[in-house]
Amino acid sequence: MLRYWLLPDIEHYRNDIAYAITQAAGQRVTIGSISAHWDGLHPHLILRKVQVHDKEGSPALELNRLESIPSWRSLLFGELRFREIKIYQPNLTVYRDASGVLHVAGIALSREQTASQSGFLTWLLYQRHVDVINAHILWKDEKRGAPLLELKAVSLHLENHSNSNRHRFSLRAIPPAELASPLDIRGDFTGEILSIPEQWYGKLFVKLDYADIAAWQSWFPISKTTEINRGTGALRMWINVDKGDIKKLTADVSLKDIKTRLTHELPELDLVYLQGRVGWKKINNNIGKGSELFARQLGASIRGERILQPVDFLLQDVWAHEGGRQSGKLSAKGIDLETFGDLIEYLPIDGALRDRFNELLPHGEIHSMQAEWDGVWSAPENLSVKGKFNNIGMNRFESLPAFSGVSGNIDTSRKGGTLNINSQKVSLDLPDLFHKALLFDTFTGHASWGPLSDRDSIEIKFGNISFGNSHASGGVHGTYRTEHG
Repeated sequence: MLRYWLLPDIEHYRNDIAYAITQAAGQRVTIGSISAHWDGLHPHLILRKVQVHDKEGSPALELNRLESIPSWRSLLFGELRFREIKIYQPNLTVYRDASGVLHVAGIALSREQTASQSGFLTWLLYQRHVDVINAHILWKDEKRGAPLLELKAVSLHLENHSNSNRHRFSLRAIPPAELASPLDIRGDFTGEILSIPEQWYGKLFVKLDYADIAAWQSWFPISKTTEINRGTGALRMWINVDKGDIKKLTADVSLKDIKTRLTHELPELDLVYLQGRVGWKKINNNIGKGSELFARQLGASIRGERILQPVDFLLQDVWAHEGGRQSGKLSAKGIDLETFGDLIEYLPIDGALRDRFNELLPHGEIHSMQAEWDGVWSAPENLSVKGKFNNIGMNRFESLPAFSGVSGNIDTSRKGGTLNINSQKVSLDLPDLFHKALLFDTFTGHASWGPLSDRDSIEIKFGNISFGNSHASGGVHGTYRTEHG
């Protein structure tokens, strides 16, 4: 009966179908014309000049051609649902108003809306497959006062699983050529109502083979404090979202000719290139809340300075729950201290620490290091450090003499520690005792220390300390204790 009676006369039911979509979407939909044919066991509808109206009754979105295959499951749900929808060449304006509310197809995605009020877009999330083909999208941001952004040849493939509220999509678009190469975005999310971000969680992937990072800041700034005045290159980003909030961001970058200020007060950093993996993660566990910054094989070249060989690092900063104390963690691999010294004036670190670094001028390589502390990292209450270093040296600091060429490893905490030295070509400067710096062809040994029972004194044990050069050699073995008080 449907094949021979309903479909050939489908135009007579155009208003009924529009009304059914209006009731399901909670937003008025009108259809200019409709035709149909059979696709196997499923009717195939072709809708033309489909208009989605805003709450004032004005057309907010016009779809020139929409092809759809109704789902027989509509009989179970008591509302019109489609097995497949294809939307051809829609024109869409998306904008954020001055108060920060996002508007799509005439719908303000505010938190006060319910599923029935959020309209046609939320209704699309209940259709099994949705394809948008060759769309034209304009992005207008009144809050930032940014220029109009135009995206052409936009294609979207959306798969919805209404039973689990899971939505997977892929989107490709062509931004202006001076801004970027074609944009590739993929997502896998779970959520129900677009206007309630707290319901949503999932993963997002963004790929750009070329982008002008500085130009994109007009629409998508990296942070309020960081300035990027120049920079181009390729990006891959993985973003984890939970309850509408970004929980983790990882980016593979390959950028060149970058000029940036990490804060407004710092001098401009001019990089020939920057490449590697960087990321940020929000921490919220049984210990406390905080954040983590990390990098993997991150290398750079400062214009006119040394090349920063690829390094790994991780920095955590956590505040305990209910006003508890601060704690942190730092790990690093492959840090060249001289190259770090070239960077230090551009980094947002404590001014006193920067001055001390420039005074001591440490050099050599930190092969690996792990540090944990309680309290403020620049003046920790408890500190534990493990590390391996090569050819370390620095200027004199208080009673500690200037030295260079020291290699070994260290493991220390408030309970004590150990130091192993295995060095060659060591220099030790003791101007109060010798007119010239002492030079040793070899310097090896072991030392350990720890608090005594009274907790105010420390015992240091020296074992197998040996040193020598072409003129003399010697060794040290023994114990040293600091006096109480």
